[in-house]
Amino acid sequence: MPSLTKAYNHLQQGELHEASAILQAFLDQNPGDSQACYLLGITVLEQGDEESAMDRFKETINLAPEATPAHYNLGILYYNRGDFRAAQSAYARAAELAPEDMDIRFNLALTYKQLGQLTQAKELFAHILAITPDDTDTLYNLANTEQQLHNSQQAILLLETLLQYEPERLSALNNLGYLYHKEGENKKAIPVYQSLIKNNHNVMAAKHLLASLTGITTAQAPAAYVKDVFDQFADHFDASLQQKLGYNTPTLLRQLLRTVQPQAQFKHGLDLGCGTGLSGETFTDCTTILTGIDLSPKMLDQAREKNLYTELHESDLVPFIQSAEAAYDLYIAADVFVYIGDLRPIFTSIARQENLKTFIFSTEHAAQNYILKPTGRYGHSTSYIHDLAKECNFTILTHESAPIRKEGSAWINGELYILSSL
Repeated sequence: MPSLTKAYNHLQQGELHEASAILQAFLDQNPGDSQACYLLGITVLEQGDEESAMDRFKETINLAPEATPAHYNLGILYYNRGDFRAAQSAYARAAELAPEDMDIRFNLALTYKQLGQLTQAKELFAHILAITPDDTDTLYNLANTEQQLHNSQQAILLLETLLQYEPERLSALNNLGYLYHKEGENKKAIPVYQSLIKNNHNVMAAKHLLASLTGITTAQAPAAYVKDVFDQFADHFDASLQQKLGYNTPTLLRQLLRTVQPQAQFKHGLDLGCGTGLSGETFTDCTTILTGIDLSPKMLDQAREKNLYTELHESDLVPFIQSAEAAYDLYIAADVFVYIGDLRPIFTSIARQENLKTFIFSTEHAAQNYILKPTGRYGHSTSYIHDLAKECNFTILTHESAPIRKEGSAWINGELYILSSL
């Protein structure tokens, strides 16, 4: 008769074919054996057959409803395929059966986090940390959860504690630098960015943010930095920008356009840095065709779901404009130039297009020329925009100052422009 001990020994030695053959033979003779069913699930999982493994774990649970490892492994498989609700159910049952198992609770907390159930995730991570206070993975994930809950000071304390245990964990150092910067603790943020650069971790972002804190103005933010920033925020970008930051720039630009061109209609608009499509929602009424471009694929995914654009392209701005075959007669850049200091390449690229065009955009205010601010965003002076417009043969149809967004409780001053080619 096939032996489970022999099958287990083969499994331990990595002899998966032999183990699965013995286990299948055993189950043919003992179809109700939950242990053999579970071991076969583990064996086929090791062989890369996740579907069969899932079937075996479900069968194990039918045979033995309190088989904690089967619930746990089922949770892992659901999690890996992105079915977080099913993963939560499996992990919760495993945690109920084995309340002292912190690995199960940790995975359950990760699943809560994926589902956006941040309060539940925080409570569970905190419970684990109370039992294992030096667990750096729990410290890291609890800090990340606190950060998502906008509890920056709690996140900072957790990351500082983590780095005492594990100073080489650069992802934690990176997050700590961001939080120091966000909270205005710039003297602490500067050495963190310097350390990240020295250790070759997230170098482009660290160099950009270090420049912003040390009075160095660069031509533009690195494309990789901008892409990463917006990829991270894509899922909750609209709600965060509009509800928490009071962002309403596309609407303000649309209203300003009506003051100079009340009946304006455009054949083909190009939404520069379209993001999730907030500008598209505002300008779709005056464009026959609307194309969007952005560096962030995750932002483009959000925009695609709104069905506003005829085309969407993942691209940097200037190369796309320079190589475009379409004749755009409307260019929109709402809250885009805060990531670009030197606007001459964009202005000249648009100006070289032969057709008559309208160019609509916003900027953050600066006293002179352009400057990289401590926030990591760029500001532009009105004189700089006027000089560029004159150089590139644009007429400024109208321009007005407006609050662009909130920074904490204070409004950021900005400018709105409507330009037309001569």
